[in-house]
Amino acid sequence: MRIINKIVPGNFNLFCFGDDHEGARARHKKGWDQLIDMINSEYSGVKTNFGIDHGDIVEAVSVDHPHYDGVSTEGNIYHQMQQAKRNRMSIRKKLITILDGNHPMRFWKFFGPNKPALTEVVCNDLGVRFGGLVCVINYLNKDGSRMFSHFLAHKGSGGSMNSVADDPKRRSANIKLSLKRKLKGKVGDCLLMTCGHYHKLIYCEPESELYMTNTGSDLKGKYTGPRKSHGYIHPDYRHYLCCGSFHRTYGIDYDTYAEAAGYDPVELGFFVVRIRDRQIAGIDKILI
Repeated sequence: MRIINKIVPGNFNLFCFGDDHEGARARHKKGWDQLIDMINSEYSGVKTNFGIDHGDIVEAVSVDHPHYDGVSTEGNIYHQMQQAKRNRMSIRKKLITILDGNHPMRFWKFFGPNKPALTEVVCNDLGVRFGGLVCVINYLNKDGSRMFSHFLAHKGSGGSMNSVADDPKRRSANIKLSLKRKLKGKVGDCLLMTCGHYHKLIYCEPESELYMTNTGSDLKGKYTGPRKSHGYIHPDYRHYLCCGSFHRTYGIDYDTYAEAAGYDPVELGFFVVRIRDRQIAGIDKILI
């Protein structure tokens, strides 16, 4: 696990995205261009933006892979790496880290274990910190004190993130709980916990509960919530994000491997975490 200490101002925007899958014909280029434009522009009244790339920067389907068909994917991995680098060139100074992913890890035998990983090569060329598969970021004030911590991974524990419930509200709740279960046991002092991989846009927000206290002569109602200290944060008080993707499920006049696997369509996009006065003030879902 990598640990990154990043000094940040009291107000900034954190763009959480991933699963670009450069080299896939189903890649949503216009959506990616929208992300780049937003990172390079003022957002919600604040000009300071940072980005977290949650991995799978390339499709990494070689000509001998079962998913390669010469139509929906490009087989030249070098071209994918070079284009992935160009895709991030204009935001490289705003990227805090880029994670690895299961797709580029298919080529570990060519890039590792004693050599830089495929994603690490791209990171080195961009001058961006390589985050591996799992990373912790401590966002620091100018005096070095900690604002809050952020756990991020390409994927969480277990398999898929789905629900067989027939009611959409129950299905949504089940998927949020699935995301929470996958991440909550990793690092206990992180207020923000995020992942990629699942190609879903999910936000499981903190949940407070009412409880009563007594003053000796009266009863007062209060709500549970995170402590101000930087110790253990109860899982109910953390923010959990699954950060979407730029890979369409369905293609026009060609078939993707997602279609072949029978996957349902998913929302494409990313999240923007708004930090104001050194606190997480809100999280916006951006659809592309």
